[in-house]
Amino acid sequence: MALRYRFLTGGDSVLNYAGLPSDDSSEIMLQEQKDIVSAMLSCREPAVTEKLDSYFQALSGSHIDNIVLNVMALNTSLRTAEVQSGLQTRNQFSHDNNPFDRYTLNEIREQFSQRISENIARLHEIRQNISETPRIIEETVAYVEKHICSGDLTVEQTASWLHLSTNYLRNLFKEHMGVSLSKYITDKKIQYACRILTETDDSIQSLCERLDFTSPNYFYTYFKKNTGMTPSQYREQHKSASQ
Repeated sequence: MALRYRFLTGGDSVLNYAGLPSDDSSEIMLQEQKDIVSAMLSCREPAVTEKLDSYFQALSGSHIDNIVLNVMALNTSLRTAEVQSGLQTRNQFSHDNNPFDRYTLNEIREQFSQRISENIARLHEIRQNISETPRIIEETVAYVEKHICSGDLTVEQTASWLHLSTNYLRNLFKEHMGVSLSKYITDKKIQYACRILTETDDSIQSLCERLDFTSPNYFYTYFKKNTGMTPSQYREQHKSASQ
């Protein structure tokens, strides 16, 4: 893999690989990556700078294979944290865009530093607007109630309507409601189904289609799991009880 790259490290440019260490000791610096991500998510910018400097200093004496491996691994760790936190994601350092033939190691470190600084600034904005959270949850619940019979009632569609990222809404809803938004939507569909089964003579097939379950079997299975009985049994028992 190393021979595909002409990797420059600033003033001590490496124009061939003869003087580099062997790659026998290549390893992913997982704990160091976790420390960098943790400092970022805690918005501790000085700590991030220190840990990032230490990380790249340790890499600077490594074989090119180990450098590439760890740069891509750090990119993946940051990308995962960005997705989970509702931040803009980047994929700067991968085989797809081959950055290692264009940048020095120091330039790569600076790109990571800028990326993390932007993430911290965005995290500050999100946390300063935490008072908006109850409103977002209320609007989400209202949207689900209004579109319970809509075929496009999905987590993605709800997030789009709220102008939020899907992952941010998922995490926010789970944190405040104690249940995932996808399960909340399906549970609301079950509640609606129970009401229709009790109050109308609509067929179970039409009810399944109205609620946009992927198949009648899935509807039957999920309904029984949540109520302890099939839709037919539920209708018979609750209609009898209401007479």
